[in-house]
Amino acid sequence: MVILFLKKRRVLDYKRFEIAAKEQGITIQLVQGMQEIKLNGVERQMRWNWERLQAKLFKLSMKGLALNQWQQAGASFINELRVTRSGVELWIGHCMGPMTG
Repeated sequence: MVILFLKKRRVLDYKRFEIAAKEQGITIQLVQGMQEIKLNGVERQMRWNWERLQAKLFKLSMKGLALNQWQQAGASFINELRVTRSGVELWIGHCMGPMTG
């Protein structure tokens, strides 16, 4: 079960790093090329590109949070099964009494 979460986490991390690298590149372009951007009148286009990347990063963050919640829910469920099993074993042992020959 853990392997499934790790695979999904790896995919999300890869996408996040890829988008973050693009976002960093655009930010550098904006800072270094501000004069050219203004001269060519592409401020709006550059801002939209940056905003699209920010939206993608946000969506990936939400997917990461959802995955964390599923992991926590799964861990809680497994823990409850263990506790319940232990409780049932104790109850059965108590009901059957000491088993002496």
